Parts: sequence; structure tokens; C-alpha cells
Amino acid sequence: MFGIHDLWLFVLAGLLLNITPGPDMALVMARSMRDGARAGAVAALGVGAGAFVHIAAAAIGLSLIIAQSALAFAVVKWLGVAYLVVTGLASSSRGHRRWRPPRLRRPPPSAPCSRRGS
Repeated sequence: MFGIHDLWLFVLAGLLLNITPGPDMALVMARSMRDGARAGAVAALGVGAGAFVHIAAAAIGLSLIIAQSALAFAVVKWLGVAYLVVTGLASSSRGHRRWRPPRLRRPPPSAPCSRRGS
């Protein structure tokens, strides 16, 4: 049985699982490509915050409570379903925008070169 002396192993496993590529990485890359670096950074912070909440909940034993109670599991499951439905409806009601590359700033025009001796 794991004890508090294995906390470092739990933290290490959580960090390794968070740096492996997956749907989170695809989300951050898509947001960065579509809306720029700032949106990608916000998406990455959101992914990190969600991972932190999940790890904290597991550390305090919420996973054990949900695993032992069928009612608690059903409540969490249906809350997740409701969240996904609301998110999907909100996303589809906005319509799909055509992807355009971010606008690049043009450098200021350079000063005309002068030649000596001409």
C-alpha cells in the first residue's frame, strides 16, 4: 500500500503524464495557430489549472469517494455530460470561422541608403 513516503512518486508521475503529448497539446497548438501566441498561452494555463485540480482532488481522496459511491459517480458523470453538451451547443451556435493566419506587422520602411561620393 502506498503511503505518504511515496508522495514524490505520485508527484513525479503526475508531472510526467502532463508533459506527454495528447489532446491537451493538440488544443494548445490549435489555439496558438488560430488565435496567436497569447491564446495558446491561455490555453496552456487552463490545461495546467485543470491538471492541478485533478491531481489535488486525487491527492485528497476524492477519487476514492467517487469510486466507493455509485451516486457520487453518477452525479459527476452527469455534470460532465451537461458541461460537454453546453460547451458543444455554445461552440456550434457561434458558427465555424474560416482559419486565417495571424496578421504580421510590417516593418517600418527603411531610410533610403546614401552613397558617399556620388
